[in-house]
Amino acid sequence: LGAPTGPLTFRATLERAGGGTETLVERTIHPRSDVSARRWLPVAIDLGRYAGATVTLELSVQASGLREEASDLVGWAEPRFVSSLPAS
Repeated sequence: LGAPTGPLTFRATLERAGGGTETLVERTIHPRSDVSARRWLPVAIDLGRYAGATVTLELSVQASGLREEASDLVGWAEPRFVSSLPAS
């Protein structure tokens, strides 16, 4: 794998219904120079403090040097929301 792109910045932001945006996680990887970054990297975000609130969650990737080749695909995969609250 040539991994010709990078760096790649993964960001999760949350926007509250009443206004205001907060960055929940921001992680920059360099797959060109860091071979260990050429895989799926797990991320966990605790949204417990927003329970009951209406929010918008945005997952984004900022890529430098991105070329339109199959080997350059990057993104978030299989986001899951898990509740620790007991079922009622």
